[in-house]
Amino acid sequence: MPVLGVMFFEWSITVLMLFYWSETFVCVLYGIPKIWLAKGKNDPSHPFIKEAKLEDSSRVGMSLLFLFMSFLFQIGILGFFFFLLVPHDEVFLNMLNSGLVGFGGYFLINIVVFVLTHGVSFGVNYLGKREYENVSQVSEMYRVFNRFFVM
Repeated sequence: MPVLGVMFFEWSITVLMLFYWSETFVCVLYGIPKIWLAKGKNDPSHPFIKEAKLEDSSRVGMSLLFLFMSFLFQIGILGFFFFLLVPHDEVFLNMLNSGLVGFGGYFLINIVVFVLTHGVSFGVNYLGKREYENVSQVSEMYRVFNRFFVM
């Protein structure tokens, strides 16, 4: 979808970053059930486990930690993104001014596409192919956090 936006709707890097950020939010939402279902052992040599002195902790605790850390990153990135980049991007501002049919419509369609595609992947791969049997809670957390560093 983002490639089509660049090709046919003149989306800018700011718009692409917003969509990438929104996809990361969807990944965080799917990350919670992945953490709950993960059956693999956490690697005791992983720096996160060493520093936090975690072993196979409770799924509730790990999910709450994941949500808290994701929330901080998401808000930090979004804050940085909006306060430093958006005022300089006329394409993005024009899309915002076009109302729900313009930018809001694109944004809503993108969110729906992200939810559906990640949902299919979750169902087919994580549940259907039983990926949860070989991944740990911590590896699932870090899979999403790798997206933050790209942003």
